[in-house]
Amino acid sequence: MVISRKSVHRKQLLHQTIFSEIILIFYIVIGKISEAATDILEVLVYYLANKERLINL
Repeated sequence: MVISRKSVHRKQLLHQTIFSEIILIFYIVIGKISEAATDILEVLVYYLANKERLINL
């Protein structure tokens, strides 16, 4: 069986595309997780700041 260069190149291109899409999805998921963590920290800091203010009243 003879494999043409074109089909090998197509396969490599397909694998590269799939790999790059997986990496892109990974970065988006990590970005969303870090965004959520930042929001949680902001709320926590706000809550603690208000708690301190209420105690000092």
